[in-house]
Amino acid sequence: MGALGHISFGKFYMRRALRLLPALILLVIVCDFATVAIARLYGQHFPIVYACGALAVDGAPPDPPRATLAIGLTFLVAAASFRWLECPMLRLKRRFEP
Repeated sequence: MGALGHISFGKFYMRRALRLLPALILLVIVCDFATVAIARLYGQHFPIVYACGALAVDGAPPDPPRATLAIGLTFLVAAASFRWLECPMLRLKRRFEP
């Protein structure tokens, strides 16, 4: 009975791990996308924030409508940059890979 108890105990954890597998795969995909998106946003946020006048100057808080506009424009520019600049470059890169 002791050996059979260990087998059923192992099957329980295997079933539980297999149920969690899709969630873990999704988590890896989301984290990979988030890493790329954050790098893209980091490179493009400052010029947009500066152009919108949403910088905090002399310790004064930024103007909320301007800050909201800057955040929205940053995400929009990052998405457009990915779609029309990075995707064509990645396709071109794949064309020349062995």
